This record gives sequence, structure tokens and C-alpha cells, in this order.
Amino acid sequence: HEALELGVDFLNLAPVPGLAPAAKIVLNIWDAVENVDMNHLACLRLTERCADLLLSVRMEVRDAGDVVVEELRDPMRRLEESYTQVLTFLHAHNHTPFVKRYLKRDDIQRDIAGLDMALRDALNLFGLSVQIRILKQVQEAERKRQKDTQDILMQLLALHPLPTPPSSSKAEPEESRSVEIPESESDVEKARVQSPEEVQNTLSRIMELQNKEDREKDRLNLKEVSKAFGGARRG
Repeated sequence: HEALELGVDFLNLAPVPGLAPAAKIVLNIWDAVENVDMNHLACLRLTERCADLLLSVRMEVRDAGDVVVEELRDPMRRLEESYTQVLTFLHAHNHTPFVKRYLKRDDIQRDIAGLDMALRDALNLFGLSVQIRILKQVQEAERKRQKDTQDILMQLLALHPLPTPPSSSKAEPEESRSVEIPESESDVEKARVQSPEEVQNTLSRIMELQNKEDREKDRLNLKEVSKAFGGARRG
């Protein structure tokens, strides 16, 4: 959010039309997602992907200069349309009563999935260089998240050690596993000699795993919220 705020003035001077308006839309998306109380993680992930894509385009313009102006013109138009759809959805979502959102929760999840797919379609219009930047950002962010989670778990285990499980214990269920990502950034460098389709497939695999985790966590959170809402009404 801060990076986008600081970069809006720079983007106004950028040679690619649409960068500054797109940045302002993403800032509004960030503000809107702060008020989301259902499907929060899925909406937050959508917001992060909006920001990551825009920042990757900004870095491409910074590094390549005017030579990419024509190449980016049509993809930027499509990207701005996708951002507008996300912002419109979040505003409608935030102004819909909780009960109605709860009853239409499956429809809302499908809407979020459709917006996510629209962002991916916009990403696929950009060149390989931008797609590789996105892949690197996604992988680095996922590594940081996993490290933060691991640090928290280690602190909890230090306070409350668990008994050692028997050697015959079953493998960890798939639902509780973290998103699997390459172990080193060399995998991103290898992507430079791959086709756009291969880079897109790698991104899609990581994003689908992230989406699956987000849906499960949002489902558990909704259970708690609905219980609290029901208790408040009975009280």
C-alpha cells in the first residue's frame, strides 16, 4: 500500500498510459478490503495479486523504458478493467447485509474465483519478462509467509511441547500442508529459458494451492463468525 502511494506521482510521469489510474484503483481496493469480514483471506489475496502485478509492470517500465510503451498499452487497458471489477465487487460486498452474504456465500466464492481468473487472463497478455517478475514475487512472498508461520509454531512448541508421535503415524493430511514452492530462486532464473506457457502453468499451480488454503481458512472463520452472530441475536 505504501509503495503504491509513493509511486503514484512517478506513474503519472510514466510513458505507459493507464499506470497512474490503475495505481489509484488498487489503492482504493486496499482501502475496501480492510472492511471485508467474510472471505477476507480470498479478498486479501486478490488485492495482493492486483498490487503485485502493477508493481511488476512498474519495474518493467523502469528497466526497459519507452521501448515497452506500445507492448504494454493493450494489456494495461485490460488490467485496469480487471481492477475496476474487483473494486466494484468489494464495494458491493461491503454494503451487503451479513445474512444475505451468508446465504449467497457459494455465489460470492464463485464471483471471487471469476475475478481471480480475470486477473490471470490480464497477466497472460503481458510479456514473459513481466510474468517472470510476478512469479518471483509470488514465490518470495510465499517463502516469507511460510517462514513466519514456522517461527510462530516453533515459539508455541517451545511453550507447549507436544509428545513425540509414533513412527507409524500417518502422513500429514493434504489439507494442512503449506503451499509447496521451489527451494531456491534459481528456479526463477530457469524460468527465463522456458516458454510463457510454462511460466503461466507454474504461476497457476502456486495460485491454485494458495486459493485452496484461503478457502479453507475462510470457511473455518465463517463458522466462528456465524456462531458469534447467532449468539448475539439470541442474546
